[in-house]
Amino acid sequence: SSGINAEWPLRPGNGWLLPILRDNISNSELKYFVSDLVPITATLRTRAETLKKENRTLDAKVCFNLEFQIWSLLPSFCKKPTDLLDSFKVIAKTMGTLIGQRQEIRNVLCTSLISLIETCQTDDQKIELGRFAKNFLPILFNIFMSEPKPEDPPQKPVIDCIGSYLSICPQNTLHVFFEKLLAKSKEEVMTDHVKKVVLELLVTMISYLGLDDLNTMYGELVPWLTEPGNANRQKRAYQILLSILDGKTEAHDRFVTSHMDDLYKHLAESLALATPAAKKHRLKCLLSLVKKLDIENFDFIPSVLPEIVLCVKEQNEKTRVAAYRCLTAIGYVYLDKSQDKRQAMKNYIEMIIAGVTGQTHLASATLLCLSKIVYEYNSFLETEVLDQILEIVVAMMESKQRELLKGVLAFVKAAIGVIHFSIMEPYVKPILEGFSNWDKPIRHHFRAKVRVILERLLRRFGYELVHKLASEEHKKVVNHIVKEQRRAKAAKQGGRRGDKEEGSEEEEDGGLESDGDEEMMEDFKQLRGRGARTEMTSKLVEGDNPLDFLDSSMIPKIYKGTKKEPCTLPEKDGKFVIEDLAKKIEEAMISEGEEEADSEDEVVKAATNPFGRPSKGIYRDTSNKSKKSGPKSDGTSYKSTKAAGDMKKKGKHEPYAYLSINQKKGKKKNRGQFDNLIKAGKAGVLKGAKSKGLKGKKPKSGKSV
Repeated sequence: SSGINAEWPLRPGNGWLLPILRDNISNSELKYFVSDLVPITATLRTRAETLKKENRTLDAKVCFNLEFQIWSLLPSFCKKPTDLLDSFKVIAKTMGTLIGQRQEIRNVLCTSLISLIETCQTDDQKIELGRFAKNFLPILFNIFMSEPKPEDPPQKPVIDCIGSYLSICPQNTLHVFFEKLLAKSKEEVMTDHVKKVVLELLVTMISYLGLDDLNTMYGELVPWLTEPGNANRQKRAYQILLSILDGKTEAHDRFVTSHMDDLYKHLAESLALATPAAKKHRLKCLLSLVKKLDIENFDFIPSVLPEIVLCVKEQNEKTRVAAYRCLTAIGYVYLDKSQDKRQAMKNYIEMIIAGVTGQTHLASATLLCLSKIVYEYNSFLETEVLDQILEIVVAMMESKQRELLKGVLAFVKAAIGVIHFSIMEPYVKPILEGFSNWDKPIRHHFRAKVRVILERLLRRFGYELVHKLASEEHKKVVNHIVKEQRRAKAAKQGGRRGDKEEGSEEEEDGGLESDGDEEMMEDFKQLRGRGARTEMTSKLVEGDNPLDFLDSSMIPKIYKGTKKEPCTLPEKDGKFVIEDLAKKIEEAMISEGEEEADSEDEVVKAATNPFGRPSKGIYRDTSNKSKKSGPKSDGTSYKSTKAAGDMKKKGKHEPYAYLSINQKKGKKKNRGQFDNLIKAGKAGVLKGAKSKGLKGKKPKSGKSV
């Protein structure tokens, strides 16, 4: 600060250090920021306003940016400051004033307060910061309640700062603010924004209230749960209730324990009046209550289970996730609190499975719930329970309702991977027959899901069983799946098929027809062997011992079976003998008049690598020897040497102008290049017409080449 002068803000030589300091300051002293940096920000602010009045907009912007960068250092100074007890009271008033007046640095100041509160290391520091709650919280409440404008900064740092300050606020001060907010929420004349903000502040405050305030709040929110006309208030009521149930203070635990029966009663009664916007928070409240269930309160589960089952079909993803979590939590409670775990899970399944007799929507949701329960707790389900579920699922495959069949496919997909092999195997045939008995529109609609199920059946039960039980239509799909898996495995291992094998596969209509059941089964057996050694690994093993790379006699075995051996080893000196590559490449070149190779692939192999195909990329020979010489395309070969014009030649095309296709010629800058050619063609047509006595007559329209 000692070097500040009239021109300093406009030429800050070390201004680039400010962002670096912002990212690296911690465990510092607030006193330095207060005594040294705050006066600089005041100087910059004054200078910026002066420059703005002088219409020096750019220079004023430089001063504003420098001031903002200096204030951006404050959150770093607030990370575990060493002199918090002595220095915070000096800067507290300045921060409160600027939070209310300066929008551009408001979020920086709120972030600084959050950093101070979260990094408090002693109770004395929390008490010191809490002393100023009565000063900061009213300012933050007023900002949050004010109607936001498009140019205002985001308000999330403000509500985060409110939550942080409430966590260290003294109980007597907190009680005063709670009563004021509760009274504000009862006012009838309020804008929609203020109503919404007051409820949100109550949701934020409820986690830090004492027992008396919790009882008061609970008495107010119970009517909101059954209030049909105000969806927003009902949603906030469930949020407040969730904050009470999940509270971590002693007051919250005592309140929940004393009001448990009342909570069960009110949540069961408000089921029919729950709005879609509140279902997510209601399910979270049910989840929190389920975790606190005792054996005496198990009667609460049947009253809310139908709601949980139906919520797995909600459009809101978070609602569906909350419903599945409730299902899993109920199963865990049954296992944890019951002595006979298998009987408890059987009773749980029977409560859920009753929904399959309902309407299509409920039956589909029930199947999704059964999929989740079987996936999570299959080891605790008896065989007869699983058989009962599978029989119901197979019977429901005869339905023509797509919504119901979607649930059936979801269950089958989950059951294949978790139900024991011996239990699931008898139902493979009915499942495959059910796929075949569907109408054509249904088969077409679910073709992708059926393919996924077939892939899982192949992995679990093998090709032989699935191919045997599948219909003719699905046999083609099964064969195609196996071939694709075989190709994917070969590509992954870096292997390549021969030309003959590739050609045969292309002629088989996309690989849907089988070359033979035995060959396909062998291929699939190879696919299923996850621990099988690769082709290269098998070459590196001799008997039961690994190959010794130091033994020169073993090296030829590495290349055994390849098309060409790259080298041989002399017996004495051990040097590699490499054949003349240039000679081999020269022999492989294609020249004019020579017999062409059998295939393009053979030319590539011979011209690029005498040991086989190139490792990657496409080989293109750019040498002049490999280019075929052909007739010139510029028309000079047809030009007559004795007269004007072109002449015909025996055994060749007539002398038209054959122009090669060039993509560059179509560009705008090259347009009009054939104007002279067209002009000359027209002149030739007119001259010919004149010689034939057609003068004055228009020739037939047509394009001359």
